[in-house]
Amino acid sequence: MAYLVEHNGNTLGPFSRDELPRRIEASELAPTDLACDEYHGRWMPLSELLHEDGPPEPKTIHDVFAHKRGITSVIGWGGMLGILYFFYRITRLMYACAHPHVPIAPPN
Repeated sequence: MAYLVEHNGNTLGPFSRDELPRRIEASELAPTDLACDEYHGRWMPLSELLHEDGPPEPKTIHDVFAHKRGITSVIGWGGMLGILYFFYRITRLMYACAHPHVPIAPPN
């Protein structure tokens, strides 16, 4: 895996993971320099990057779709309110059917 490193305002690299500790020891890079890996695309200090348990696993389509999501993240709050309004209207309709209004006829 290749890494880009930002050192003194310059972007250097790409470097391999094994090359980074050697460059830090040679004072070419500092542990506080930011590095970006090719999979995640997020910048993090070299000290944190080198203390991880190994290169990150690339995400597959299966991993993305296997992630469990809550109902609000799937349909959103607007969808939830729409469903609640639907059941409210059904309940009102059922109540109206069970208690029909008898029209009051004026006295003859």
